[in-house]
Amino acid sequence: PEETGRMKHALEVASRVFEVTRNEQASIAALTGPLTLADMCFGRGKGAAHLGEIKQLMVQVAEAFCKTKPDVLIFMEGRSLASAEIKLPHKKIFNTLKNITGYYDVKTGLYVQNYHSEQVDQFGNLKMDLYVLGPSQDGRLPEVSKVWDLGVGALGVGLGLPLDDLETAGRLVQEGRRLYETTGGRGIFFTSLGPATRDVDMETLHKMVQEYFH
Repeated sequence: PEETGRMKHALEVASRVFEVTRNEQASIAALTGPLTLADMCFGRGKGAAHLGEIKQLMVQVAEAFCKTKPDVLIFMEGRSLASAEIKLPHKKIFNTLKNITGYYDVKTGLYVQNYHSEQVDQFGNLKMDLYVLGPSQDGRLPEVSKVWDLGVGALGVGLGLPLDDLETAGRLVQEGRRLYETTGGRGIFFTSLGPATRDVDMETLHKMVQEYFH
């Protein structure tokens, strides 16, 4: 898959970008997660039974992106994983992917959205290096304490900030920093709450960076 079409283009772009930025900031590549991919291929809610069939493809794609030398490879999951009870097949596919990234000295991350708030803890069973939570199933922001607790035993957690709400973003930054400074044991970084689209107000984003990250 890495030799044709959009995949080939994505790999070329990632390689060029990471080569330029790697000495100044973390390089992160994001891929569709295995549960989401399996649901896309076999139908919503049916993917978990077909993880073995997409395993080789996931391994090939993950390995191809690891060769572009990112610091972190994040797998993006939505309802397919968020609504599932984490069982052995889920653990096995993510463990396989983590073994691949580890071979290339790349850390493994998991981004999840559309989850039930009471189910957040179970994602820790996947033993990722980094965790990032997007909006919950009802569109709410994740509780900072839940994100922080999810990172027990991991290298760190990512806290999503709403790019259209400077006040809320500031509160989340302060809560996250307070937990980091008082608890420690893992790192924390700040990112967008979900994908950053072309509709993002750049003026608000600039104010956020100036106010909270300088």
